[in-house]
Amino acid sequence: MKHPDVLVLGGGIIGLACARELALAGLKVEVLERRPAGAEASLAAAGMLAPLTEAQEPGPFFDACRESRNLWAAWAASLSEESGLSVEHDMSGSLVVALDPLDPLDPDTEPDLEELAAAARNLGEMAEEIEPATLARWVPDIAPSVRGALRLPGDHRVDNVQACAALALAAAKAGATVTHGFEVTWVE
Repeated sequence: MKHPDVLVLGGGIIGLACARELALAGLKVEVLERRPAGAEASLAAAGMLAPLTEAQEPGPFFDACRESRNLWAAWAASLSEESGLSVEHDMSGSLVVALDPLDPLDPDTEPDLEELAAAARNLGEMAEEIEPATLARWVPDIAPSVRGALRLPGDHRVDNVQACAALALAAAKAGATVTHGFEVTWVE
């Protein structure tokens, strides 16, 4: 594309989502990406949609994380429909485990489950303490050093590799051009 209206640098989830939205709005969009779609930062988060792992205090950042998590179910379905590719979206929650401290003089090396549960309640999120026997049934090979677990049923997970593939196809179908193997060294 010789003269796009918008040039997006980076073809991960955020770049591809922006490209898709802008192309759907009628703009000529080109995405420049050094590697395959979603090969960089989009893989780092492992698809976690877990607001409490990002912020444990009320405020705009936590609100944005929660709202983003809540929008994913409909968005994943929309991406699947547009692209024809499956986007796995799991809403079964997550487990946070605390291990016996590696250093007894520094017990802060593992999450404080009571503080996390209190923060969850304060933010209107659910948190369930999991008894060791229940945890052992759920995860039979759990490490013996686990001293406690908390289930955060509001957490979601998306297959970020599938999401990037679906976004790349949806952006292209909307009219965006995605150019791979293009490394941006500076912007003037």
